[in-house]
Amino acid sequence: MSTRKRALAELRLVQQTKLIPPSKVRALVERDRLLSRALQAVDRRLLLITAGAGYGKTSLLVQVHEKLAQQHATRSWFSLDDGDNDHASFLSHLVATMQRANPSFATALAFTLRAAAPMSAAVLRSTLLNALATIDQQHYVFFDDYHVIVDADVRATLSAILLAPLPQLHFLIATRSRNELPLSRLKTLDQAVEIESADLAFSNLEVSQFIGNASSKYLDAEQLARLRARTEGWAASLQLAAIALNGVDDVAGFLQEFSGESRTVGEFLGDEVLRRQPQYLQEFLLESAILTRFNTSLARAVTGRDDSRALIDEAEARNLFIFSLDEQRHWYRYHHLFSDFLQRRLRDRWPDKLEVLHRRAAAWLMDNGLPLEAIEHAFLTSDTAFAGQLLDDSCTQLFAAGQIRSLQKQAARLPREVLLRLPRLQLELTWDYELRWQFRAATDTLARVRAFLRTVQEQGGSALSVTDTSFLESKLAHREMMLALLTDRLPEAYMLARQWTTTTPADEAFMRASVGTTQLHADRERYRCAATPAQAESLHQLFLEGGAYYGTVFHDSACGLGFFMRGELATAEQYYERARQTAIALQGEDTQLTAMPTALLAELRYERGELASARELLARHPAVALDFGFTDFPIARFVTAARLAFEAGHSHDAEATLAAGLQLADQHDLPRLYAHLINESLRQMIASGRGQQASTLLALPRHRAWFTALNPDDQSTSTQELRMLGWARVCIARNEQAQALPVLRRWLAHTHQRDCVRAALRISAVLAALHVSRAETAAARRVIRAALKMTGEGGLLRGFYDQGAGVAAVLEGLRAAAQAAHGSSVSITTGLAGQLTSRELELLRLTAQGMATSDLASALGLTQSTVKWYWQRIFAKLEVHRRFEAVKLARGRGWIV
Repeated sequence: MSTRKRALAELRLVQQTKLIPPSKVRALVERDRLLSRALQAVDRRLLLITAGAGYGKTSLLVQVHEKLAQQHATRSWFSLDDGDNDHASFLSHLVATMQRANPSFATALAFTLRAAAPMSAAVLRSTLLNALATIDQQHYVFFDDYHVIVDADVRATLSAILLAPLPQLHFLIATRSRNELPLSRLKTLDQAVEIESADLAFSNLEVSQFIGNASSKYLDAEQLARLRARTEGWAASLQLAAIALNGVDDVAGFLQEFSGESRTVGEFLGDEVLRRQPQYLQEFLLESAILTRFNTSLARAVTGRDDSRALIDEAEARNLFIFSLDEQRHWYRYHHLFSDFLQRRLRDRWPDKLEVLHRRAAAWLMDNGLPLEAIEHAFLTSDTAFAGQLLDDSCTQLFAAGQIRSLQKQAARLPREVLLRLPRLQLELTWDYELRWQFRAATDTLARVRAFLRTVQEQGGSALSVTDTSFLESKLAHREMMLALLTDRLPEAYMLARQWTTTTPADEAFMRASVGTTQLHADRERYRCAATPAQAESLHQLFLEGGAYYGTVFHDSACGLGFFMRGELATAEQYYERARQTAIALQGEDTQLTAMPTALLAELRYERGELASARELLARHPAVALDFGFTDFPIARFVTAARLAFEAGHSHDAEATLAAGLQLADQHDLPRLYAHLINESLRQMIASGRGQQASTLLALPRHRAWFTALNPDDQSTSTQELRMLGWARVCIARNEQAQALPVLRRWLAHTHQRDCVRAALRISAVLAALHVSRAETAAARRVIRAALKMTGEGGLLRGFYDQGAGVAAVLEGLRAAAQAAHGSSVSITTGLAGQLTSRELELLRLTAQGMATSDLASALGLTQSTVKWYWQRIFAKLEVHRRFEAVKLARGRGWIV
């Protein structure tokens, strides 16, 4: 499918015809009594019209809508159907209909829904409520056929809206049942009015007007009364009776044949109406009745009649329960009652035709970008393989459009043997499993797809083309790589990413971008931190090219982690902030997506010594589940929260936080998370005088294998480093420093040589603690000085303070000595607080040579916006406002020449 066709198809997933009130050619009777009552209630929170099929609920809603339109009131219409039991579909249509009146409404939410970002119903509900709260004028929202909603999330969302303090919103809902609406509570607040079946029943006068307008027959008062008694004022039966009467000579005899049961009345009158139509029109009505909505082209495809347009017009002219669904009169539907009747007659008269008609409908709907409707028709055939194939063909489009729940529900209808032959569908379901950390389901599904494709290759012949097979193998490899990444098997993820780039021909922007991000992420954990801002930005743009805005949050978070590892705090903070702002724009503040870069930013702030800021950031997401995204998210959250609690003297809270993290690590088998948490647990135990408990913890059988090879090599990872640090801490507590000293020095050299500043500082802090424990103050000073020179920003000091009072005293001594030597000026050589980074010094040096912003960006591998970011940091540190002032000051202090 071309890009343009795909875009059109995705747009059609929001059915514009559902956002316009249906209409007939003419109204048969104005119901002034009901209309007046309804209009008196429209300014309450809820006007509920509750009655069975055929009582005129929709007609009354349409008349109220027309009256409000005449008053130029802001209004929105939403005709619901079974497809709206997908929460994302419901929200997409609700946002779309409100945007018809207010184009700027909930643009972020609409964007999120289009981006197929996995979000809980609660988060989507909260985001919608926040958007609704911005509406500053009276807005009337119409829901027709709300009884079709059975999904608990959709019901909960509408109830939440109705009960929220949104006085400017008014809802008018037609339904066959109250459907768990909070009616009693709203009535108690005098915010709801209900119109029921008895209210909708036609009065004697209205029956007289109706029959007079709809039929050429004259009925006397007694006959009108009998007709009303037989129909109980039921609008649909009255309309059927009016149509049938036009072909009746003996009115009295006709009326005498009525039964008193409403259903029998409907069946009787339906037969009377249908048999009085021309044979060609009967056939058209019966065959097109399988369609929930249709236009001329679809009707022609299903019925095979080239005169479908003329027949639609004739049905309208005969007032045969047909409604137009758009202003251009392109799309139509039958009244639900009449449609049900026609379908029953079709099954009775031509049961063999059903299969053919549904297949024709499915084929047209698929070709015209309406996959969910096509799939529903396919399931109404006896061929589940046919339904499965349509679902497989459209699953990527549905997933990309946010219709994940619909995709899952339709897949669940397939027999297992059919599902196993649908690799595309299974791969889309796998992606959802991976994002929601359902790793077992993802693993099992990938194994099934791999086995299927292997069988295809072995058999040498398949319905899959060579191109299809190649693309599926590429997508399978991508999903396997992402599973390795999200389960934190980073060496494997890196290997799979390398294989993907060298063996798969797929040119999909999102897959290429996520493969690049995976390599950056995995490289960092192996102490390969050479990524530049230019490389990071090119991958960011590739995500945008693929429309994967959700993916940019993960990418920017991964890049922030990389620059944090290199000690480039300003750049790391910039990427974290961009990830946060994108996440907030996509999903709002209180979401897992936003919580991920927020926790990473809190971790950075903590290690920079900004504890209050770190605490405030974590407090924004107290209840967000952490089984999401990169493992670095729960690492940052659990470790930082535990450190803050411990620092504040709340050791029990710290222990509980670490225990919760360890449980999550074991639940999902995440060794890196476990290693970080054990290292922090050991630090806190030792710091609080529980060295023996720390020793016992490290001696557990599950930890013994950690220390068989303590020294680093080219394949070492941060997991091994954290395990080693925990071991070194226990060695210090046992007065076995001689064992730990050479190992710590080797690890320090290993990380320092690779410019992995953050890791080197972690190790340096423990090494300094080791020297302090042996009263080797001079050695501790040397370690700290070297560490401070390593980070040109001097902002990663918290790790040293966390080693205890001895290391803190050495650090403060260095600070005092630096202040004595340099006064209040900024110190570059000591690396204490306030110094410029090496990147900032290089920026000053190149500017002194006359380079402009664009030249600086090119020379340093940065974007121009990043260069401007660095300048803001320099201005703040040097307390100047212009570049030439910064350059002059730097020259005067001898920092540049």
